[in-house]
Amino acid sequence: MKKFLLILSLLVVLVIVLNPKGTWDKTLLLISILNLEISNSEYTQVFENDKITSYIAKNKGDSEYDVVKKFMENKEWKFKEQMRSGLIFEKRDETTLIGIEGVSGRYTQWDVSNEVLN
Repeated sequence: MKKFLLILSLLVVLVIVLNPKGTWDKTLLLISILNLEISNSEYTQVFENDKITSYIAKNKGDSEYDVVKKFMENKEWKFKEQMRSGLIFEKRDETTLIGIEGVSGRYTQWDVSNEVLN
């Protein structure tokens, strides 16, 4: 585990120092993964812009989607169904789809519309 963190830290430093144009999203992702590895959090925010907020979580247990479902339930959204790598949630008369992407097999990244978070 310490070796993994050391390698990950070195990669983050290299990406920051040698950061070509357009790779800041990967840098933020690496920093977020490092944050997850050194914290007890189930997930962490990768970035936020005016439209979406992106999160990342470690894959644990039976389903890589459990953290996302729990996150949305805390926002009062009820899980309805899964469609491939997307999860559909409902809240009152609203429906939203959360797209989920695997990152290196160990992490799950998802984006949430800021309208959903408010």
